[in-house]
Amino acid sequence: MSDAHRFTSEQKLPDGWRHIALGEVCRLVNGDAYNETDWSRSGLPIIRIQNLNDRAKPFNYWSGSLDGRIAVNEGDVLLAWSGTPGTSFGAHMWRGPRGVLNQHIFRVDIDTARVYAPWAVIAINGQLDQMIGKAHGGVGLRHVTKGEVERLQVLLPPIEEQKRIAAILNEQMKVVERARAAMETQLRAANLLRSAYLRLVFDNTRSQDWPKHTVGSLSSLIIDGPHVTPEYVTEGIPFLTVRNIVKRRIDLSEVSYISQDNHRTFSRRGRAEPGDILYTKDGTLGVPCLVDIDRDFSFFVSVALIKPIRDKICPAFLALALDSPDVREQVQLMGAGAGLKHMVLKSIRALQVPVPKIEDQKRIAAEFQSREQVTGEIKAALTEQLNEIKKAPLSLLRRAFNGEL
Repeated sequence: MSDAHRFTSEQKLPDGWRHIALGEVCRLVNGDAYNETDWSRSGLPIIRIQNLNDRAKPFNYWSGSLDGRIAVNEGDVLLAWSGTPGTSFGAHMWRGPRGVLNQHIFRVDIDTARVYAPWAVIAINGQLDQMIGKAHGGVGLRHVTKGEVERLQVLLPPIEEQKRIAAILNEQMKVVERARAAMETQLRAANLLRSAYLRLVFDNTRSQDWPKHTVGSLSSLIIDGPHVTPEYVTEGIPFLTVRNIVKRRIDLSEVSYISQDNHRTFSRRGRAEPGDILYTKDGTLGVPCLVDIDRDFSFFVSVALIKPIRDKICPAFLALALDSPDVREQVQLMGAGAGLKHMVLKSIRALQVPVPKIEDQKRIAAEFQSREQVTGEIKAALTEQLNEIKKAPLSLLRRAFNGEL
């Protein structure tokens, strides 16, 4: 049950306000099924859930007859009733072009004598948790029935009060949206600081004079994991794939496990230790990850293990060099015209990286670590502020449903 619904259930409503079943003041019209074979390059846009949640998403088009099709005009209220809780469900005022409605969306035909359309959006979204709580389906994709939506209890003030509150909320939400957009812009800029520093270090006149060596000549061992999927167990040794390398760090939050016996078999060729480097060779290619956990783990064929020779190369510097613009370009050139989706160990060994003096390597790695720490603090602060901004709509709804606007 949403905070907004719990709040209004526990306290007396303002004069003239009441709860009412949504079906008493509207008619729900479901969209049509459009298969890929129905799509066209022209005609009326097919309004899908993704178009409700993100105006930048592209449309597919319907160029056939409108007989029996559900049309949508600007100003119609649309309600997504299927998808992923927290991202898909919700009511929207359609502000786009005239189109046809896809399945899993209701056109909410409002009794305009009793309900102001923008208020309908506010009232429905104030009860999303209640609606989602009635949803059916498995993990992820879920849906609610038409009858459950019709029985959804929403708040209904007098219509003039609906218009007044909706106008205030609309202006306040514009302010919230501007703040959210500004914070997201700052967060994107913070996320670019890493690549900017890598260019500063590796893309300048001085770095062009550094001698280049192959990764193979700087490593005592370069191997990958088993080429067969092992039998997983409930508890045991973590078994990493490329999905466990997140933002160049090891992420064990959603890891699978293998038996100790399997781990011993897989580790005969070599075990990962702190200071070694994991390198993705499937999916998103060429992402280095400095091993910073002191525990046993195995890894799949999609990941390579690089053991740096530490009197030749500082491991932290090698991880940075593998992420530099020049090395990433080498990876891309390997797949030029072939759509490379997989790297072989021979190619990894052949990658050439710039190698300054060892003291310069250590200095650069230390400077980078210091910058990463500051950047991490900035990103954490921005993320916290963004999360607070995202809570603002619910706070505004609470005030509206309490008659405080």
